[in-house]
Amino acid sequence: MATHSSRLVAQILELFAFGFFVLIYKSTLAANSYPLLLCPDSSSAILCTEVCKPFGQISYSIDREELEISKREKDNIEKSHFKDCKVQSQNEWLCNKVRYDENRRVFNGYEVVQMANGVLSKQSFVFEKSQDIWKEVFQCSKVSFLDKKN
Repeated sequence: MATHSSRLVAQILELFAFGFFVLIYKSTLAANSYPLLLCPDSSSAILCTEVCKPFGQISYSIDREELEISKREKDNIEKSHFKDCKVQSQNEWLCNKVRYDENRRVFNGYEVVQMANGVLSKQSFVFEKSQDIWKEVFQCSKVSFLDKKN
C-alpha cells in the first residue's frame, strides 16, 4: 500500500513539474514575440513608421547563417526558413529567398527579411495560386535588444 501511494505522489509531482515547464516555456516564447505591422510600402516597412498598422505577432531566431521566422496572424501560424543569410551580428542581418518551381521552371516570387537598427522588416512578392494573383506585402516589427526598447 505504501508503494502505491508513493507512486501516486511521484506521478503527481511529475505532472506538476511538467505543467511548470510548459508554463515557463510559453512565457519564454511570449517574451520573444513582437508585434507584427503591415505597411503600405517598402520604405515605411524599413523604418517601421506610424503608417504601419498592427497585423499579428512575429518571433525569430537566427543561428549562424540560418533564420527561422514564426508569424501569427489571428489563429494562423506560418513558419519560414532562410539559409545563407548575410549576418554582421545578431542585430544586423539580411536574408532572402527566391521561390522557383524547378519542375515547371517557373518563378513564383521572392522574400527579403532584414534586421537593421532594431527594426525587422519583411518584403515579399509572391504568386498566390489560390487567388491567381501576384501579392506584394510589406511588414515590420520593432525589436528590443538586451532590455532596450526601440
